Amino acid sequence: RNASVKEERHKEIFEKTVKLLDEGKNVAFLALGDVMLYATYEYVYEKLLAAGYESEFIPGITSIQAVCAKLNIPIAIDKEQVHIFPGTSNIKENLRTPGTKIFMKTKDSFEEMISEIKEFASTHEGVTVCGVSNCGMPGEIVAKSIDEIDKLTGYFTVIIVKGGNLSSSDATYFENRQCKYY
Repeated sequence: RNASVKEERHKEIFEKTVKLLDEGKNVAFLALGDVMLYATYEYVYEKLLAAGYESEFIPGITSIQAVCAKLNIPIAIDKEQVHIFPGTSNIKENLRTPGTKIFMKTKDSFEEMISEIKEFASTHEGVTVCGVSNCGMPGEIVAKSIDEIDKLTGYFTVIIVKGGNLSSSDATYFENRQCKYY
């Protein structure tokens, strides 16, 4: 989507929400997917806070957890790293990170991303690839292996790549040691 169209949509949602709040009503914003991960409401929430309103997030089961449960695979074991990547940019670089690699919001250049993942899996030992489109919704598609990955489609697709036998010296990643929770 165009950035200005998204911003206009966020402003519209904010204004409707403020109107209802000013009328003394409670407002709920339902989200498909993860309420605190790449969600539209995050933008509206920032505007509400800046305008002096309070808001509360009520989490559910994240798409990543739902997909891993559907596939019967753990997100990570022991000290295995987990990396979540939005969209389809920097696929080659992202695949080189150690541990579990999770790709979400895969609508742009989907075919190119699948091609890069297949190439990575064919050139690295121990790689497993699986994913789900529309997890828990009508039209759900489950791909339990690299051979089935082509059948995935749509915005609500989560692809998981595990393994690859990369050592930390082979990988590129960023650690946010400035975070107060680190």
